[in-house]
Amino acid sequence: MDPNIRRNYWKGNYAGMARLFEQTDWKSLIQDQDIDATWTMFTKVVEKAMSEFIPMYRPRKRRPKPIWMKAKERRAVKHKYSL
Repeated sequence: MDPNIRRNYWKGNYAGMARLFEQTDWKSLIQDQDIDATWTMFTKVVEKAMSEFIPMYRPRKRRPKPIWMKAKERRAVKHKYSL
């Protein structure tokens, strides 16, 4: 997976994710298993829900500031746009 691709949590379908969790038979998933197997099953269900209901996005690249723009110039630009 590309390290620049991230989950877009604020556009997630959390109602759909909640429905998936409600429909999951949790008792059968954790029945007769040790704690490690139970944790593995739980994380698989959560990861499946995340991959299904939370979209991915590639963040925009920020433009670097010009070399000549020092702190004083940045403050002047910030002041100009705050008026």
